[in-house]
Amino acid sequence: MKKLIGVMCLFILLCLVNSPLALTAAKDSLLLWSNSVLPALLPFFIASQILYYAGGAKLLSRGVTPLMKLLFLPPAGGFALIMSLLCGYPTGSRMCALLYEEKQITSEECGRLSMLCHNAGPVFISGTLATVLLAQPYLALPILCIHLCAALLTALIFCSNVPSVTLSSPILYAAHEEPLQPVGQLFGKAVFSGIQSILLICGYMVFFGIAIRFLLYYGAPLFTLLPKSIRGEVMALTAGSLEMTQGLSFLAQSTSPLRLPFICALLSFSGLCIVIQSLALLSSTQIKAGRFILSRLVCACLAFALCFLYEKAALATPILLTALLCVGNWCCKTVIKKVVKNTADQL
Repeated sequence: MKKLIGVMCLFILLCLVNSPLALTAAKDSLLLWSNSVLPALLPFFIASQILYYAGGAKLLSRGVTPLMKLLFLPPAGGFALIMSLLCGYPTGSRMCALLYEEKQITSEECGRLSMLCHNAGPVFISGTLATVLLAQPYLALPILCIHLCAALLTALIFCSNVPSVTLSSPILYAAHEEPLQPVGQLFGKAVFSGIQSILLICGYMVFFGIAIRFLLYYGAPLFTLLPKSIRGEVMALTAGSLEMTQGLSFLAQSTSPLRLPFICALLSFSGLCIVIQSLALLSSTQIKAGRFILSRLVCACLAFALCFLYEKAALATPILLTALLCVGNWCCKTVIKKVVKNTADQL
């Protein structure tokens, strides 16, 4: 806590000493939020919550129930997974928190589920990243596949070490068959919650936008000490570790042979700005922040390795590897479950 106090004091001091830079960074962050994030996320926040309250969670969860069982996750989590795949982060975290608040999943299940439901949306990958930043639309499908494979492998690592009794535990949730409140009240609740979440994201974007501008401005002399061959990548990864979009923009201009693996890694990590947004949305669930951040680092490493395999071989390589590991995990758990059951019967 003392370190945090020191960092905040330094941040305030820098804002006072170099207020023009801070104001410019805040203005740019607000423009980015109002022009890109607000119109992109607010409709998804509102629509996804209306869909949930109207009974869509149970219907959408059925299609991914086998995957949920494979990862030892509650069937109700399928709704959060689908919404995270369609809308991108931090919508998945908001849906995980919603499931917890509605008492459909436990805090421990929410923590494991949130590691799987932290994904970039296909619109961002295909539109913003592949088409606008990279100017190579054909890379959208490979990046999306690698991104999802890394997320699945991360879930296998962090979610498969759950005791088998979890599978036989009673289902806590009972998804609504129909709205339990008038339509007007339902819309009002969804709009209020959506606006509250989007304003929270705005605050984080402004804070981290100023922090990144200070880092690049005052850290420029340090970056010049690095060899030119790696200077651009280090600056891009440093900025991207705080705010993903700026890091991706820098990497898109790089000529490094590892440019695409670094982009996939940064996309899977998502940057501290988005990570803390997700943790803020999940604050009511009491999940372990350190474990969540660790899962993002592991996911970034896996995405880097899978993209490296893709560039050296073909797109089928990371996909087949992920499928093989999933099948191996399922076979291993099935054998262990049968052995434990037979041992219990003999005793």
